[in-house]
Amino acid sequence: MVGVSTSLAARLAPSRRALLPVLVFATLAWAAPARPAWAGKRVSELVAAPRRDPVLELAAGPLVGPHAMGNESCRTTPPECVSAGRFIGLGVDAELRVRLYRLLRLHGRGFIVANAAPDKRLYAGLYGAGLGLGVYGKLAMLRGEVLLELPFGSNQIEAPFTTQIAGSARWTKVAGMLSAGVRLPLHRRVNAELWAGWVVGPRETRVLQDVEESRILQSFMVGLSVAVSLFEGRSRR
Repeated sequence: MVGVSTSLAARLAPSRRALLPVLVFATLAWAAPARPAWAGKRVSELVAAPRRDPVLELAAGPLVGPHAMGNESCRTTPPECVSAGRFIGLGVDAELRVRLYRLLRLHGRGFIVANAAPDKRLYAGLYGAGLGLGVYGKLAMLRGEVLLELPFGSNQIEAPFTTQIAGSARWTKVAGMLSAGVRLPLHRRVNAELWAGWVVGPRETRVLQDVEESRILQSFMVGLSVAVSLFEGRSRR
């Protein structure tokens, strides 16, 4: 006899595997070897040097997120748990920033990610755009933005332990993100940036076994970018 748990709490429980990219990313950053003395001196010189605020800046790099929790079901014989209908984004991101006043910048973002969930995926991926405002210092940044997310691929959800279709899901297109990050000067006009953002939305309507559930997705985005100043203004400290 096979026992399958399909309670609402179990189906909406977050998948531990969805956090794996963030844990791996944080572990690699923590375990990275220390910079040699000459590199540390070079960075210190760049930080202390008079700043030439970029009027126009381009940043690009790899991106992890957003994600959506799957519907988890378990059976006792053999003991196994399966999450169906998950989304774990993995792709690339690019930003164009325009300085408005001193540290305040307007940015536009474009990104595309594939669904890296190992099996029983929801959608094949998504592409999107964002528009927001941010404050950018020499070593840190804080941004808020509105995102437009357009998923592609099948929105059908396979049943646990079989390949039969158990339901489907629909996403709206608008989300919001608040992000913060650190900046490391590599050159007078080049910075490395590591940032993470809390994403609220879009709204998901999921239908499983003729039961409809609606929720606002909450997830993350993590990026590692190289930012290049395309046009600089006057220098200042």
